[in-house]
Amino acid sequence: MSSARQGADRDGPFQLRGNSFTMMVLKVNDPASPDFFTQLAVKVRQAPNFFRNAPVVLDFEELTEDTPRFDIAALVTNLRALYLLPVGFRGGPRAVHEGALAAGLTPMPAGRAAKLESAAPLPTRRPAPPRFPPRRPSRSTARRCW
Repeated sequence: MSSARQGADRDGPFQLRGNSFTMMVLKVNDPASPDFFTQLAVKVRQAPNFFRNAPVVLDFEELTEDTPRFDIAALVTNLRALYLLPVGFRGGPRAVHEGALAAGLTPMPAGRAAKLESAAPLPTRRPAPPRFPPRRPSRSTARRCW
């Protein structure tokens, strides 16, 4: 690309470019639970700098048509109070989609979940052998034992 062309691209009032970002996904299993925000607040307090202003995608895949209705706008407001920034959603029934769109969230593609480390116990290490063989008792120590 010529330098004249590059300059023309930069002189415009904006540029649209594709990019990809890693975002946290909050899997919403029971949004009506009275413990939902209490438990989430405890988790956020464990690493406040990690969660502060983190973009979050709400995963509603576990919800069904039988899930009791809940206020998605209030859910978004309460998440923002914890300094989480909901930006999109995925999954869930039609009513949840409509509520999420009305709350200003963007429908997101499924994506790939990060692999979690297995909970298998770590192998135990045997202690290293001593660098020098154990000292043998001196003759004076041996005489005292008799």
